[in-house]
Amino acid sequence: MARPRQRGRRLEADFTEDTVALVIDSYLAVASFPHCGLTVELFSRRWERRLGADARITGFMPFYMQFKRPSAYPGDSRAKVVLDRKRLNPPLTTMPQTFFFELRNKRTGQADYQHNILYRLRQRLVRWGLGDAAYVCPLFLEREAYRFHMYLCALRLWTRFGTLVPVSLGGVVIMDGGTASFSNIPILSEHVSIPPHKPVTTADHCYSFLPTGNEICFHSPEQVTQEPMKLDRWLDDLLSNTAGQQRLILREEAKSTLRQLLEPTQDDDALPYPQDLLANRDDIESWLAWGDYLWSEYEIQQYAFVRWED
Repeated sequence: MARPRQRGRRLEADFTEDTVALVIDSYLAVASFPHCGLTVELFSRRWERRLGADARITGFMPFYMQFKRPSAYPGDSRAKVVLDRKRLNPPLTTMPQTFFFELRNKRTGQADYQHNILYRLRQRLVRWGLGDAAYVCPLFLEREAYRFHMYLCALRLWTRFGTLVPVSLGGVVIMDGGTASFSNIPILSEHVSIPPHKPVTTADHCYSFLPTGNEICFHSPEQVTQEPMKLDRWLDDLLSNTAGQQRLILREEAKSTLRQLLEPTQDDDALPYPQDLLANRDDIESWLAWGDYLWSEYEIQQYAFVRWED
């Protein structure tokens, strides 16, 4: 059985960020809410043949995830991340382990940190009611444990195939008593969702939390005052905002909304984007190109709740 890699007392997850992306994508790829005409799509050029020229899209709500893999120290470690938590007033719990993930440094040619791009993107999305953005990190260190929980999730939902309520597709609950929900997907509840809460000037920071996902700390250090949220609840909150057209980006407004999202505001600078992003593309295609750019340059995944014509 594979075990977390160990450097001194530091434990490293024995899987990669790409593994996390694959796990989440495998569940979201089949998410469908037929009673309200919604699907969840990876909104990038990889889906261009399906979405780019499809006039049946009436609106969408984008959301963004940057997948992380956890590291950990035992609660009695003298590591800085553990001592930081103990020195806060009041101190944060460190036992039995302190999980954490570090911010990514700039790559060659990047003008800003990945964290700041995610932060500024989220600020604008939330300010204008367009969507949300967050880090997503599993609450596992071992690949075998991760795989086992995926298996239990699929097995639990497999028994519901062929029933009328709730309806399931590929392990995703799409209706429960007439309401759409991700809350019955166990594997999603085993991921913590942490929105970036402040900009940084270096990458020498991390977010720490308990194996339950509680007591989140940003290592300046300071306790993050927002309530901890698991991925299933974060997705449910987003899904609830798709009821009615008022919170969706309508197809005919898509390009102007993207331009508003990218351009500088009184509060911050413009988000980086390729010069030809808004040139000679239709409304949906420009968003797909934006998603492709975010992934290739910053490894931020752009998803969307998509509403289709009946």
